[in-house]
Amino acid sequence: AEIERQEKEIIQLRTELIEHTKEATESSKIEAVLEIDNLKNQLIQSKISALHCAKGTLKFQEREKLAKLYVCIQLEDG
Repeated sequence: AEIERQEKEIIQLRTELIEHTKEATESSKIEAVLEIDNLKNQLIQSKISALHCAKGTLKFQEREKLAKLYVCIQLEDG
Protein backbone atom coordinates (compact mmCIF):
# COMPACT_ATOMS: atom_id res chain seq x y z
CA ALA A 1 0.00 0.00 0.00
CA GLU A 2 2.88 2.35 0.86
CA ILE A 3 4.57 1.63 -2.47
CA GLU A 4 1.35 2.41 -4.37
CA ARG A 5 1.01 5.70 -2.48
CA GLN A 6 4.62 6.62 -3.32
CA GLU A 7 4.10 5.68 -6.98
CA LYS A 8 1.02 7.91 -7.14
CA GLU A 9 2.98 10.72 -5.49
CA ILE A 10 5.81 10.28 -8.01
CA ILE A 11 3.32 10.37 -10.89
CA GLN A 12 1.75 13.52 -9.44
CA LEU A 13 5.16 15.16 -9.04
CA ARG A 14 6.12 14.24 -12.61
CA THR A 15 2.86 15.75 -13.88
CA GLU A 16 3.48 18.95 -11.93
CA LEU A 17 7.04 19.11 -13.22
CA ILE A 18 5.84 18.74 -16.82
CA GLU A 19 3.27 21.51 -16.30
CA HIS A 20 5.86 23.84 -14.75
CA THR A 21 8.24 23.10 -17.62
CA LYS A 22 5.54 23.94 -20.17
CA GLU A 23 4.78 27.20 -18.35
CA ALA A 24 8.47 28.08 -18.18
CA THR A 25 8.86 27.32 -21.88
CA GLU A 26 5.88 29.53 -22.77
CA SER A 27 7.25 32.28 -20.56
CA SER A 28 10.65 31.98 -22.26
CA LYS A 29 9.00 32.19 -25.68
CA ILE A 30 7.12 35.32 -24.67
CA GLU A 31 10.32 36.89 -23.30
CA ALA A 32 12.16 36.01 -26.52
CA VAL A 33 9.42 37.58 -28.65
CA LEU A 34 9.48 40.72 -26.51
CA GLU A 35 13.26 40.91 -26.79
CA ILE A 36 13.06 40.51 -30.58
CA ASP A 37 10.46 43.28 -30.76
CA ASN A 38 12.69 45.48 -28.62
CA LEU A 39 15.68 44.84 -30.90
CA LYS A 40 13.55 45.56 -33.99
CA ASN A 41 12.47 48.87 -32.46
CA GLN A 42 16.09 49.75 -31.67
CA LEU A 43 17.06 48.95 -35.26
CA ILE A 44 14.23 51.13 -36.59
CA GLN A 45 15.29 54.00 -34.33
CA SER A 46 18.88 53.59 -35.50
CA LYS A 47 17.80 53.72 -39.16
CA ILE A 48 15.68 56.81 -38.47
CA SER A 49 18.64 58.52 -36.81
CA ALA A 50 20.86 57.64 -39.76
CA LEU A 51 18.29 59.05 -42.18
CA HIS A 52 18.03 62.27 -40.17
CA CYS A 53 21.81 62.57 -40.22
CA ALA A 54 21.93 61.97 -43.97
CA LYS A 55 19.15 64.51 -44.48
CA GLY A 56 21.08 67.10 -42.48
CA THR A 57 24.22 66.41 -44.51
CA LEU A 58 22.33 66.77 -47.79
CA LYS A 59 20.74 70.03 -46.64
CA PHE A 60 24.19 71.37 -45.72
CA GLN A 61 25.59 70.35 -49.11
CA GLU A 62 22.66 71.98 -50.92
CA ARG A 63 23.16 75.20 -48.93
CA GLU A 64 26.83 75.13 -49.87
CA LYS A 65 25.95 74.74 -53.57
CA LEU A 66 23.41 77.57 -53.38
CA ALA A 67 25.91 79.83 -51.62
CA LYS A 68 28.54 79.14 -54.29
CA LEU A 69 25.98 79.78 -57.04
CA TYR A 70 24.95 83.04 -55.37
CA VAL A 71 28.58 84.17 -55.15
CA CYS A 72 29.16 83.28 -58.82
CA ILE A 73 26.06 85.24 -59.89
CA GLN A 74 27.15 88.23 -57.83
CA LEU A 75 30.62 88.11 -59.35
CA GLU A 76 29.18 87.90 -62.87
CA ASP A 77 26.82 90.82 -62.19
CA GLY A 78 29.64 92.85 -60.70
